[in-house]
Amino acid sequence: MDVDEARHLLQRLTFGASPVDIASLAKLSREQAVDRILDSLEDPDQPDPPPFVSLPRPNYWANGWETRDIVLQRVAERDQMQAQWIEHMITSKTPFAERLALFWHNHFVSRFDPGRVSAPLFDQIALFRREGGGNFRVLLRDVLRDPMMLTSLDNVWNTSSHPNENLARELMELFTLGIGHYDQQDVREVSRALAGHGVDFDGGWTYRFAVDQADTGQKTVLGQIIPAGTQDNIDRLSDILLAQPATANLIAAKFYTAFVSIRPNPQATGRLADVLRDHDYELRPFLRALFLSPEFWSPANRGDLVKSPIDLIVGFSRTFGLQLPDDMILVDYLDKLGQTPFMAPSVAGWREGTPWLNTKTIAYRQLIVSRLWDALRVADRTPRSGDLAIRFSSEFIMTPTVFTVKVNGAEVATLRQTIGLDLQKQRAKGDNGTLKPMWETAIIPAANLPADIRSVEISHMSSDPDSHLYVNWVEVNGLRYLPQNGHWNPSTGSCSAAPPGMFYCNIGLVFDIVPFDQRQAVIDDLRADHNSHIEYHTARLQFANAPAHQPMFEQAIREMVNAEDRAIPGQQNVLQQWLLARPALQKLAEHPDPKPAIVQPIAMTVQGGTVQGGTVQAGTMQVGTTRANAAEISNPAQEWGELARIMTMDAAYNLK
Repeated sequence: MDVDEARHLLQRLTFGASPVDIASLAKLSREQAVDRILDSLEDPDQPDPPPFVSLPRPNYWANGWETRDIVLQRVAERDQMQAQWIEHMITSKTPFAERLALFWHNHFVSRFDPGRVSAPLFDQIALFRREGGGNFRVLLRDVLRDPMMLTSLDNVWNTSSHPNENLARELMELFTLGIGHYDQQDVREVSRALAGHGVDFDGGWTYRFAVDQADTGQKTVLGQIIPAGTQDNIDRLSDILLAQPATANLIAAKFYTAFVSIRPNPQATGRLADVLRDHDYELRPFLRALFLSPEFWSPANRGDLVKSPIDLIVGFSRTFGLQLPDDMILVDYLDKLGQTPFMAPSVAGWREGTPWLNTKTIAYRQLIVSRLWDALRVADRTPRSGDLAIRFSSEFIMTPTVFTVKVNGAEVATLRQTIGLDLQKQRAKGDNGTLKPMWETAIIPAANLPADIRSVEISHMSSDPDSHLYVNWVEVNGLRYLPQNGHWNPSTGSCSAAPPGMFYCNIGLVFDIVPFDQRQAVIDDLRADHNSHIEYHTARLQFANAPAHQPMFEQAIREMVNAEDRAIPGQQNVLQQWLLARPALQKLAEHPDPKPAIVQPIAMTVQGGTVQGGTVQAGTMQVGTTRANAAEISNPAQEWGELARIMTMDAAYNLK
C-alpha cells in the first residue's frame, strides 16, 4: 500500500490516522493490513471501569428513583462512563474494536434516558467490544439477554399476561429484518417469545428469565413454528430471524453505509450479504470481504463519508497524539455537535452522513478543532513527582487572565494564561460563548515548593471585569483536589456567591491538602453539585493508559514520505494526503504549476447550506473559510503545525 491507502484504511476502520500508524501499515499489502486489523479483535483492550461500576448494582427504579438527588447522581454516573469511553477510544491499542463497539452501540441502541440506568451500559459496551467481531448470531442472542437492552426497550415488563411489544418490534424493524419484511402478527408472536426475559431488579440488575412470566404456548413467527412447551425461545427466535434473507441484507447494507459510502449499492451489499449467510453469520470473513472489496478502495468513494462528531474529536486526538488529563470537556464538545455516548436521539440511533453537517455544526466544528489545537499547544505540560499542577481555563476581553498561587500561606508564583479565550475575537468567529474554553495546566516545580504542602490558594488578580478564571483541580503528589472541597477567601461578599472554582472577580479559593482514598473520592464526587463548566464529577477520573509517542510534525511528514514508493510533489501535499480525504496528488511532472491550491474545491449538500471549497454558504451567510494557496504558507519560517492547523480547519476535514 501507499500512504494514501494506509490513511484511507485507518480513517475508515479506526479513528483518525497517526503518522506512526500510517507508516506501519504502508509497509504491508492490503490483505496483510486488513488481516492485522482484524486480528486485533481477538484480544481487544478492555478499559478499567469508573469505580462506581464495580459496586453492587442498586434497584435503579426503587422508591425515590425520580427524586432530584438520585436523578443527578445517575447523570453524574453517566458522565463518568462517557468520559471513560472517550478516553479509551483515544488511547486504546485496539481502536478497531472501539470502532465496532460504537457501530453496534448505534445498531442495538440502548439509551440512558428515560430510565436513567447507568452501570449496565458499561457492561453492554464491553459485550460489543468482546463479541462485535465474532458471530452475529451469538451477538444477537446475547443482546436479547442483555440487561440494558431488556431495560431500554421495556421487555422487563413483558409477560404472558401483560405483553409489551416494544423490543419485539425494534428487533425486527431495526436490528434484523427491516421495515416491510414482517407484519403486526409477527410482532405479537415475537413479543410472546420474549415474555419473561427481564432483569432481577433487587439482585444486581442482572439478566433473569422468569419461567412463571413466560409464554410456553406455540408461536408462529414468519411462518416458522416455535413448539409449545419451549420456555427460553431466544435461540430459536434468533435462528428464524437470521434465516430470512432480509437480515443479512440489512446488516450488509448498514456496514456498507458506515464503512464504504453513503450512496446505496444493492449489487455490492447483495454480494456481501451472501458472504455473511455463507459463513453462518461469522463476521470476520464478512468484514474481510468488505474491507478488500473494490468498492471500499474505489477512488470514487474516497471522501464519501462524513465524520461523526466522535470521529472528528477522537480522530483528531489520535492523529496528533493529544491526550488530555480530563476528558469531560471533549464530551461537552461532542454534545454541542449532537453525539455523546448513551444519548442517541431515539432507538433508531444517530443518523449518519450529511445530517451531521449544517451551518451551525460546521461553525461549531471549526471552533472545536481550534480548541483542540489550543490543547496541543500546551500538551507537553505534565507534572513530575513533587510538582504542583493547576488545571484551569480563562476568558477575557481587555487583559489576559492572571492569578497568584500561595502554598501554606506564602506566594510561590504569579501565572498568566496561555490559551485563554479573547472573547471579542471569538464572537467575531461566531462563538457566542456557549463553547467552553479549553483547559490548560500550570506547573510549579517541586524546587519552588515546601516539602510539606498543607494548603494551596488560587487568587484571581485582574483589573479587567471581563476576565474570568475557572479552576478544575489542583494536583499534589498525584492526588487531585477539586473546587467543591475548597472554600472561598474571603468567605463573604458577592464574589463568594459563585460556584467554587468559577472566579468572576478577584477572590481566592483555598484547597486543604490532606490525603484521601482516590477510588472512594471518585465515587463521592458523584454526589457533588452539577455545574456546566467545572467538572465536579469527572475531574478525578484517571486511567493508566498512555498514548504512543507521537513524532513532531516535520519528522512525521518525513516518515510518510519515506513510506511512499513514488515521488510526492512537496511535503505540503503529503500533509494534504495525510489529513484530507482525497488521494495524493500525482507526480510533480504531471502538475507543472508549482503553486497548486492546497484545498481543491469540494461540494456537498448539507442542512442549511452547501460545503464549497472549505466554506459553508447559506444564502448570504458565510461561516468560516480556510482556503489557502501553497504560496501563502510555504514560507520556511512557518511551522508545519500551522500548515496542518489550516488543513484541519477546512470543511474537507469533515470527510473521510
